[in-house]
Amino acid sequence: MKDSSFEGNFWASEKYLFLHPHSDNYWDSINYSVAIENDIQLIQYTVVNDCPKGLYTYNYFRLGQLEIDIVNEAQGIDTETISPAIQEDLVLEIQALFQ
Repeated sequence: MKDSSFEGNFWASEKYLFLHPHSDNYWDSINYSVAIENDIQLIQYTVVNDCPKGLYTYNYFRLGQLEIDIVNEAQGIDTETISPAIQEDLVLEIQALFQ
């Protein structure tokens, strides 16, 4: 959120850094490509024309990591969870230390 003062205009696209589901056309900022064969699927998100809101959304929601996880799953690579009690941010930092 860019400005905490919505003044009754909470749906205004320019008030948000990320793509707003009700105010923005998602496909103008991020392409979503899917390839499916039997029980294997691959997903790729691509920011359109370096759109700032698309890039912020891609990074904020960690869509790049989601792509990696899906490719790993398609290849049969098991990802280990450290503990459900640890926040996801910390889990990612711990996993990065071991790579």
